[in-house]
Amino acid sequence: LDNDRYAVKKSRRRSRRKKPPLLIVGKHEIWRDCFEHNYIADLTSIVPTISNVLLGTTDATQIAIYAQIQQTVHNNYCDSTDVSQSHTLSVYIYNYLFVAEHGYKVKCVFDDTELRCFNQWHYQIQNNILKRREGFQVMDVQKAMNSIGYSCDLCRAEVTYGEYMFHCMHRDEQGHPHDLCISCVNNIVMQYQAVLKLVTRYLNDKLDGDCMDQIVSFCVGNVVEF
Repeated sequence: LDNDRYAVKKSRRRSRRKKPPLLIVGKHEIWRDCFEHNYIADLTSIVPTISNVLLGTTDATQIAIYAQIQQTVHNNYCDSTDVSQSHTLSVYIYNYLFVAEHGYKVKCVFDDTELRCFNQWHYQIQNNILKRREGFQVMDVQKAMNSIGYSCDLCRAEVTYGEYMFHCMHRDEQGHPHDLCISCVNNIVMQYQAVLKLVTRYLNDKLDGDCMDQIVSFCVGNVVEF
């Protein structure tokens, strides 16, 4: 469509009647398009996830400000085919202008160690430097032959260099940590809050806060809001 918009339809089968598209999204709202000959539109906007996990705000006005920053950066300063670049730069700009209202400490759901958030490009550069110092050969996973590149260990979504990921402090036998995308971490936070509210509603007069927190952490994952 015009103005860099895309119409998402239900099927390609021909029909005599013209059916309206399921939805129309802007080009800057297409989050991942890494697979050859395929384009994936995230039907749930990534902006609220970034705002909650990376920017530390759930205020509608602040989220709208970030969305406007991201769209301006994408339209004027970034490669039009890579949305993750504009999100990375927009996070830096927003965090320079505003102070976060909250933050989360989340533990890895696989080994219960602390998760830390990094831009994937910066993380890989630091990781390559450390590996070279230890005498290992380093290759670019995103461009290696027969490699699917970086992906989330929970949802298996592909992650580009411009995106953010959470990495745990645990290392397996091959020296690799667990990697979680921001969407999965945000889902863990939201599920933790919802389940804690439910448990508190029914067990508040029977258990103390620490016991209820342990129950929710066992079922969903450990989350500390500050």
